[in-house]
Amino acid sequence: MSGETISQDIEFQCPACRGRNTVTLWPRIDAESAPELMDRLYAGTLFDHVCAHCYETSSLDHTVLVEMDAAKTALLNAPPNDPLAQAVNLSDPALGEYRLRRVTDSNALRELALALHDGLDDSAMLLLKHMLAARVMQDRGEPPVLLAYESTMQDGSREWLEYMLFQTEESDAETLTVPMAVYNDVLRTALPHQEDIFPAGKWVDWNDETTQRVWERVQQKVESLASSVKERA
Repeated sequence: MSGETISQDIEFQCPACRGRNTVTLWPRIDAESAPELMDRLYAGTLFDHVCAHCYETSSLDHTVLVEMDAAKTALLNAPPNDPLAQAVNLSDPALGEYRLRRVTDSNALRELALALHDGLDDSAMLLLKHMLAARVMQDRGEPPVLLAYESTMQDGSREWLEYMLFQTEESDAETLTVPMAVYNDVLRTALPHQEDIFPAGKWVDWNDETTQRVWERVQQKVESLASSVKERA
């Protein structure tokens, strides 16, 4: 790939004090040459900007193309109706050699980037996320506002996946853990369908619609997998 990271300065009005700020956004990030920006993405601060007048932090979700050469993957965050979308060139022929994933908000971009950084398969993680959200819905009677992969963790000889859960906009963060063995079960189920649903060189939306397509392909194994998630998570 190009190894190019592109920045763009914009004028921003702070919603707290209405003060004018000039902030730097990053429409294109090369993970190999800009590790400091990737660290901010993993930490969840890439889209945060502090007002020079009142020091309040605002999050400016915007279009960004992230090239992860080590994972042979490109990630596109494409919020609806974003004027910065024109700053990203998706016609680069080299993109055809990559797995291409598209999301529509910065939370999903961070979650997907973290999963890939930790060597996890994005198709399995998408299906597992859907199953966990269904479990929370069944247990609590309503879907969570946010359920996102956070990290892997070791507990003795066992490895776990850690998720951050916000049940409502006002609730505190909760931690949900899933044994790595459950992820491996989901991965074995999803792998045979990757080529059809996640073809290389074509943008695939990492969202509920794609989850449903995977779900339909693995329907015969879904009930046993869902039971495994409920019992072992």
